[in-house]
Amino acid sequence: MGDNISYVKLALPSGSKLVSSSLPQDGLVLKPELDKLTLGYYRTTLPLKTSKVSFSYTVPTKYIFSDQLVVSTFIQKQLGGWPYELHYSLSLATDSYQLKAASSSSVEITNTGGVSTLSYDKIIDSDQSLSFIYAKK
Repeated sequence: MGDNISYVKLALPSGSKLVSSSLPQDGLVLKPELDKLTLGYYRTTLPLKTSKVSFSYTVPTKYIFSDQLVVSTFIQKQLGGWPYELHYSLSLATDSYQLKAASSSSVEITNTGGVSTLSYDKIIDSDQSLSFIYAKK
């Protein structure tokens, strides 16, 4: 049994900025693709072991005829791949935004130091769609 080598690609909205990564910068491929910023990397996982990768990034904010901010994320499970653990978090300043609606009841919200952080922890065994609506204060 050999190592499992996968190529992982994240698609972020155009104008997003990578703030930090647990991977070395030379191991990442960032490029614009179909009006998105894609972030790609190779991940090697040893048999019966797990691997963890963390990213922090900012996304541009656009308001179209509204004072509401809608954040939508689509998470895909690779066809034929094993389920995987996902920790997703979204942080916004509490003096600017207030969560109005979430598409999942599996969301935990914490408020610390003027920042509201929404967390979603789940084993991904099928495609997931997450949407959050924030009202601008």
